[in-house]
Amino acid sequence: MAAVEPVGSPPPASRLVGALDCLFHVPPIVSVRCSSHRFGRHRRFGGRADRAGRLLDDGAVGRLWRPFRSLCDSGGVTDQHPSLTYSSYLALDDLLAAQHPRSDEHDELLFIVIHQVYELWFKQLLHEIGGLQVHLEAGDTPHALHTLRRVLTILKVIVAQVDVLETMTPREFTSFRGRLDASSGFQSEQFRELEAALGRRDRRVFEHYPEGTPGRDRIAAAMARPSLLDSFLRYLRTQGYDVPAAALERDLTAPWEPSEDVQRVLLAAYGDDAGAAQVAERLVDLDEGLQEWRYRHVKMVERTIGAKMGTGGSAGASYLWTTVTRSAFPDLWAIRSQM
Repeated sequence: MAAVEPVGSPPPASRLVGALDCLFHVPPIVSVRCSSHRFGRHRRFGGRADRAGRLLDDGAVGRLWRPFRSLCDSGGVTDQHPSLTYSSYLALDDLLAAQHPRSDEHDELLFIVIHQVYELWFKQLLHEIGGLQVHLEAGDTPHALHTLRRVLTILKVIVAQVDVLETMTPREFTSFRGRLDASSGFQSEQFRELEAALGRRDRRVFEHYPEGTPGRDRIAAAMARPSLLDSFLRYLRTQGYDVPAAALERDLTAPWEPSEDVQRVLLAAYGDDAGAAQVAERLVDLDEGLQEWRYRHVKMVERTIGAKMGTGGSAGASYLWTTVTRSAFPDLWAIRSQM
């Protein structure tokens, strides 16, 4: 018979369920006790716990719980580190102490938070695009499409953040703009690394990063690795398409030049209307999403500072306009007139 435990005093190993309850905000109905190759059930809230407990042994719910059983049997779930909390896991003390306004102006905190959140999303995008390249080069269409969907969703969030920044009027921004000194978005190392992952090869970006600094080294390394386009071409080869050897073996440090031979391969993939065509369309979505973000960014700059020079001596909106139509996948756009 299942042991009856007081609700307020669950056995130590039942913290597994407590953790799950905390994560998913589910009222605790069943606690789980790990023993040798079995789950013990502890009665809570009358018959509901008995019925829920039986589900752990069979059916779909039983299958859901099997990974936890394996963890228990292997010692993977323990009662160690009881001090881990939401705050400590997310390092909130450090995160929330990372905003250091240089003025007493109310709106400077918003400016800092928005740009810090951008940097966090850039970090996640770099992580996702790295995983996407692995899926592409392995010929894994389902996981590539799944990751692309996540990247596109993150891009929508990034674009939407401009709405928040545009609640700041020109006068509110001007009130603390002088405190920014030489700092500028041009100095975002992660954004330059993201551009490199998407195929940009322009050594002029190094003007903002002294030689020998970690940021410069990371950007240079990204410029020497296969770009997302390179991984896509390798993916097409895994799908049986005759991608030209010159495209597959090109100098990775050089900018990509549109290729009619590659465009013929892309047209063939679209003609087959299978997985490769779906991946190609999601890459077009990605390119369009980046252009949308650039457009929203430059319009936000124009409504905030007009034609003034940007912070740090950058050209401001006049330069940003030159980036709006920059394409990571020019061949995917070039074939539109031939379809």
